[in-house]
Amino acid sequence: AQEAYKIIEKKNFDLILLDLLMPEISGFDFAKTIKNDPKTSKIPIIVVSALSDEKSIKDIRDMGIEEYFEKPVVLTSLVQKIDSILLR
Repeated sequence: AQEAYKIIEKKNFDLILLDLLMPEISGFDFAKTIKNDPKTSKIPIIVVSALSDEKSIKDIRDMGIEEYFEKPVVLTSLVQKIDSILLR
């Protein structure tokens, strides 16, 4: 996650695909940092994760995450959502 922060600060990204279960920093904390930083807050985030409990999904929505996909993901649905977001 620390390396990803450094990269995101240096380059412009159209979209972030994020897992919630990451070493050192949770995907929740990573997403909060991205969404709370004025330089990166507009980058859409799609979460792809094995976490599917109601609280996790509510927390994701409350953070302003654009979409959530539960693993294993249906690739065609994920690609359609990515296309939809990038074509806005």
